Amino acid sequence: MRRFPCWLLVAPAILGAALSRPISAQQLSGRLERIGTLEPLAGALVLLVDSLGREVTRTVSSASGGFALTATFPGRFHLRVLRIGATPWTTAPILLGQNERRDIRLTLEDNPVQLPEIEIRAAGNRCGIRPGDSDVMARLLTEAEKALAIATESIREGQLQFRTETWTNRPDPDGTPGERERHTALGVATWPVQSAPPESLAVWGFVHDGPPYGVPEELVTERGPVFYGPDERVLFADWFLDAHCFSVEADSGSTSPTLVMRFRPLRSHRGVDISGTLQLNRETLELRGITFRYTGLGTWVPPDSAGGELSFRRLRSGALIIDRWTLRAPIPLFRPGRQPGFFGFAESGGRVIEVQRGRTGEPERLSLSSSLWRSDL
Repeated sequence: MRRFPCWLLVAPAILGAALSRPISAQQLSGRLERIGTLEPLAGALVLLVDSLGREVTRTVSSASGGFALTATFPGRFHLRVLRIGATPWTTAPILLGQNERRDIRLTLEDNPVQLPEIEIRAAGNRCGIRPGDSDVMARLLTEAEKALAIATESIREGQLQFRTETWTNRPDPDGTPGERERHTALGVATWPVQSAPPESLAVWGFVHDGPPYGVPEELVTERGPVFYGPDERVLFADWFLDAHCFSVEADSGSTSPTLVMRFRPLRSHRGVDISGTLQLNRETLELRGITFRYTGLGTWVPPDSAGGELSFRRLRSGALIIDRWTLRAPIPLFRPGRQPGFFGFAESGGRVIEVQRGRTGEPERLSLSSSLWRSDL
C-alpha cells in the first residue's frame, strides 16, 4: 500500500514579492472626498479608462482618499470609481498630454445600491448570470466582484506589510493526525489560495493529476493530485458563471445581518468542480467571507469534507484584506488491484496578526473576535 501526496492549493505563506508598475511620464493623481463633509473616501477602486472604454490601470484609494495612476501613453481618459455598496461613478473626459502630470480632487455622492427585501426573497435560482445585469442576484455578484478586485489590487500594489501566523498539518505514516507545524513571518501579501489560469480549470477541473501549475517538472519528485481553489479571475470568468447556478438567502443566525449567495455547478459540467458561498453584509454589501467545497471527487473521499474558507476584513486605512483562511485536501491511499482509499487530509491555514503600510507605518493589530471566522473545516 502506498499513500500518494496531494499538493495543497495554498501558497507557501501569505508572503511574496510585489509586482512592479510600468514607468511612464503621464501621471494622474488626486483625492476622493465625500460631498458635503469632504470626508476622505478610502478603499475605493479607481480605474483609468481610455477613450474606447478600455481599462488602462487601476489602484485603491488610501486612508486619506489619495490615489495615483500612471498611463503609458497620452490621450483622453475617464476615471471610474467603484465603491462597495455604492453605484459606480465616472468623471468627464480628462486630457493627459505628453509627459503631463495632473492632480485633481473629486467629490462623490454616496448613492447606495438599493436591494429591497422583496427582491431578495424573489431572487430564486439563477444560472448564467453576469455582474452588471439589472436583477438583484447580478447586483450582489457585482458587489462581490468589486470587493475581490479591491482586495486583489491591495495585494498587487505591495504597499502593505503583513505579519502572519500560518500552519500546515498532514497525517503521520500510520494515518493518525500529525502535529501542526506553525510559522510566523513578516512581508508583503499574496493571495493565499493557489489557483490556475481560468481557461485551464475550464478544461480539466479544479483537481489535476500532474505537477502543480507553475512548478517545473524537474522539481516534482512524487505524483499526486493537485487541488486548486478559486480567486477573482476564476469566480468571475465567463465559463465559471455559465457553468454554475446561484441562489441567495438571508442568514438570520449571524451576529450581523448577512446575505449568503450560494453557487453550485450544473450537472453537465465535467471534472472536479466547486460549490460554495459568498457571504455579504446585508447593510453595507461588503464581502465578509468565501467558502468552497470540491464536488465530484469520488466515493473514496468523505462527502463535503474537502475545500476551504477565506475571511475578509476592512482595515482602518480602508484596504480590504484576507485576514484568515483554511484549506483541506484529501490524500488518497492506493492499493494494488483495488480502488483508491482514503488516507487522511492535508490541511493548511493562517491568519494575519498585524498590518502596517510600508516599513515605517503604524501597525494595526487585528483581533480574533472582530472577523467573520468559522472553523468547521
